[in-house]
Amino acid sequence: MSPLRVITEKLGGSALARAALEEKTPVTWYRRRPDSASAWRDHMATVRRRFASSNWLSALLPALRPEGAARERLDRVSDGAGVLITTGQQAGLFGGPIYTWSKAVSALAMADSLEASTGIPTAPVFWAATDDADFAEASITHVSVAGGLETLRLPEPAQLGVSMRDTPLGDVTDLVRALGHGAGSATYSAILEQVASVYEPRATVGSAYVELLRAVLEPLGITVLDAGHPSVREAARPLLINALRESRAIQDALERRQQEILAGGFEEQVQLVRGLSLVFESGVKGRERVSIQSSLEVAAKESAALGSTALIRPLLEQALLPTASYVAGPAEIAYFAQTGAVADAIGVDRPMVLPRWACCIIEPHIDRLLSRYGFAREELANPHSAETRIARDALPAAIGAGLVGLTENMRASVDALRDAFRKEQAKLDVSPAVADGFQRDVQRRIVRLDRRIVAAAKRSQLDARRDIATMRAALYPLGKPQERVLNLIPLLARHGPALLSAMLDRAREHASDLIPGSRGESGSLSSAGEVSATPS
Repeated sequence: MSPLRVITEKLGGSALARAALEEKTPVTWYRRRPDSASAWRDHMATVRRRFASSNWLSALLPALRPEGAARERLDRVSDGAGVLITTGQQAGLFGGPIYTWSKAVSALAMADSLEASTGIPTAPVFWAATDDADFAEASITHVSVAGGLETLRLPEPAQLGVSMRDTPLGDVTDLVRALGHGAGSATYSAILEQVASVYEPRATVGSAYVELLRAVLEPLGITVLDAGHPSVREAARPLLINALRESRAIQDALERRQQEILAGGFEEQVQLVRGLSLVFESGVKGRERVSIQSSLEVAAKESAALGSTALIRPLLEQALLPTASYVAGPAEIAYFAQTGAVADAIGVDRPMVLPRWACCIIEPHIDRLLSRYGFAREELANPHSAETRIARDALPAAIGAGLVGLTENMRASVDALRDAFRKEQAKLDVSPAVADGFQRDVQRRIVRLDRRIVAAAKRSQLDARRDIATMRAALYPLGKPQERVLNLIPLLARHGPALLSAMLDRAREHASDLIPGSRGESGSLSSAGEVSATPS
């Protein structure tokens, strides 16, 4: 039986994100990553000193609620003893797509590598952005099943624009059952039982998300912070009030950065909305961006319930937590160029950013299908080429040869006719271009005939079409990389903790390539590869 395979993928992203990873952007856009173990140690020591007399852990403990291995690791960092590596994601149904978990294990791997390299205690924290109000993204997830992709979706709530922490979940029994069905023959049923226990009618979209993350991540040593918790809102208030007071300066800085980004041949990741600050205010109608015109008035309101937008959230994390670096996906890396401008405008340090690890998980039954049909994994990215190849392979030899011969004979005949027209042009008033037009017309007819034959062959290959749909749903669902679409829980139910171990092993290789001193002194990104795990 072929083992489960976890393959490291290239992170990708926009031209701006790629330039940032290669450190080809202006030095004023990003905080440069330390290039040696000693430079990392100096950076981490600075962060540690800044929080030496802070009571950040006790202030945020209600939002963190760490237990077991997560609590032990966090305690080693507290009281100025160490630093954190953070990452995060907004709420997603049943944990959201695979990259939610990729980011979490990336933060753990980075923390391990930094602690090994510098000797400074380092813990990972996952910032669960339950304060986000994007129900459309939080309400949907996808499961790969035999024959295609199944979409699970929450019904729309009575009120939109409310944070996910405050959005009632309702009865999702049918969705939980569908998730379990997507898992098939689960050898690790404990995770499905955990999902059922936290996705219960009294929960909210955000609270269920946080509890599921904690159930899976805390045993690994990863603490999960509920960003919508009142203790976080209270701790964030001073920075958000400052952002309101400096909203005009922030807008000016963002406009300048936008011009610099466009002049550099890039596109800004977050579109600038002129006249609006980077702070939300929550009210009876939900969350609304505070206008710059009213920002001073809102800043003076003691009762204002404030929240952050994406561009200011990294600054909030490093203000509340002793964050040495944030582990980011490509879109986040791109918008950190704009966050750096915000940091400069309000007089705080630009945040450090590290690229997350990216992966593709290939299960044994998918591996067997790839081998049976002789496909490389990447061939499934094209929505039609796989079916076309299978259909052509299934055509009787005489039909394939007939189509090839038809084209070759037509071309040879037209070439001879064209030559004859040229030689007899003095006698016949016929241009060789007539032959060219005829050839194009006949070629189009041959192409249409070929397509009709291939389409008929595709229809006859029912089993192959189903197998291709199964492979595509598992590897390139909706034509996108697997980790951006698929839910991890069914895979975890089928393969158990061995899957997380394999993901972590590969993420550690990625981290070792980024953190000098943890494995050699290389600062280059890891090349694609794979690690195997025996299913439990």
